[in-house]
Amino acid sequence: MSAHRGYLKSPVIFTDQVSQSYDAILLTCKAYDLEPATESVAAAVGNDTFIVPLLNGLAAYDALDRRFGAQRVLSEFRISPPA
Repeated sequence: MSAHRGYLKSPVIFTDQVSQSYDAILLTCKAYDLEPATESVAAAVGNDTFIVPLLNGLAAYDALDRRFGAQRVLSEFRISPPA
């Protein structure tokens, strides 16, 4: 990762290229794609990885907790509009 003019730049890694675990994984998908999405990122999840789900609905959080463990899933992540 590198910073350039105030922007954070990170390389794109395809699931077949994963060779290590990551600190955080931003998971964004539709509910019907959650199971294949979790399978795709599983190789990148290590003991200290946090999953940051950017998803609608609460059922996805239960599925992520079961798959990766509740201690890895940030379930209280919120984006608030500017005041």
